[in-house]
Amino acid sequence: MQDLNDLYYFVQVVDYKGFAPAGRALGITKSKLSRRIGQLEERLETRLVSRSTRHFSVTEIGQAYYQHCTAMLVEAEAAQELIEVNRAEPRGVVRLSCAPSVLHYLITPILIRFMARYPKVEVQAEATSRRVDVVKEGFDMAIRVRFPPLEDSDLNMKVLSRSPQRLMASPNLFENHPLPKTPSDLSRLPSLDFEQHDKQHYWDLIGPKGTTVQIQHRPRLVTDSAETLHEAALAGHGVVKLAMLVGGKDLQAGRLIDVLPGWEPRSGIIHAAFPSRRGLLPQCEHCWISSLRQSTKTTLLPRTEFSQEHRKVVKRCRHRNTDADIGRSSHLKEDRNNGGAGRNRTGVRGVAVRCMTTLPPRLKQDRRIRVFCSQGALRDLK
Repeated sequence: MQDLNDLYYFVQVVDYKGFAPAGRALGITKSKLSRRIGQLEERLETRLVSRSTRHFSVTEIGQAYYQHCTAMLVEAEAAQELIEVNRAEPRGVVRLSCAPSVLHYLITPILIRFMARYPKVEVQAEATSRRVDVVKEGFDMAIRVRFPPLEDSDLNMKVLSRSPQRLMASPNLFENHPLPKTPSDLSRLPSLDFEQHDKQHYWDLIGPKGTTVQIQHRPRLVTDSAETLHEAALAGHGVVKLAMLVGGKDLQAGRLIDVLPGWEPRSGIIHAAFPSRRGLLPQCEHCWISSLRQSTKTTLLPRTEFSQEHRKVVKRCRHRNTDADIGRSSHLKEDRNNGGAGRNRTGVRGVAVRCMTTLPPRLKQDRRIRVFCSQGALRDLK
């Protein structure tokens, strides 16, 4: 009967691209490894590798044989893992990569509960915004946020949750800037954004009845840190697209406002990606994925509807803009009384229409407030 250890040795020699590096990895001598592969070739009556003192290569038939040997080893490992899953307490190491904001706001509480439940499992979590190579870098799993459509991958993927997004800004920003009324108004506001590979910065928004629009902007701050963008937005430095996971609580408290309600960026998809292992995972990884899926189903993301405090803050911003319009119309009245009747009649008419359409009801009832009508004369607002 064929010794299956020889197949294992052959796979290691091919993976490590030589007898010497494979011998060091396995803890056996180069000569013993070479002898075992030679015996395998004799039994098969086929040359699998070409070797010399300076060169090592795998023959064409050797490459095909290697693929079958690798599949056999995967099946053998899966069979062993199946037994371990059913007889032992979870133990081992789970090495994962995760975006810093997702790790902080979503994964950390799940991780703490998981470690309390499975004390013999070790977790190595790397917080990084870069796209890692899960297989090459030795990760068991990467937790990512991507926007649809998701690209094809050789990795298994488990969708964990949606990640709603909003355009957010501090109310203080609108002390010097008007609140936008249409998507095109956004391009006139200072902005903040994540780093983009093509250096182009756009907001892709979905509006009423599924209407879509793309707004180009030039951000004052560009970074790959969601926490930095969050703090900059709170300080009033610009408009930023943030996940509700990051800024949702500030929206509810009124520290940030939804800049253009009714127009939202596309929601992201939080998912776990891990190498395919013929449907079976080590027990510790299996338990971790199960904990993730269960916890993200029950974890409540910040609500997307607006709180009463948020509505009050937005209303104050709108009133502030209205008061500014009234101030501009008063200056125009003075110009007219000082002999400037023939100047800027189009501007006067525009201010009058804007004031009459934006004044809140409580101001329309105040007879002391007067604005220019389209003919340039003063009339009381009824």
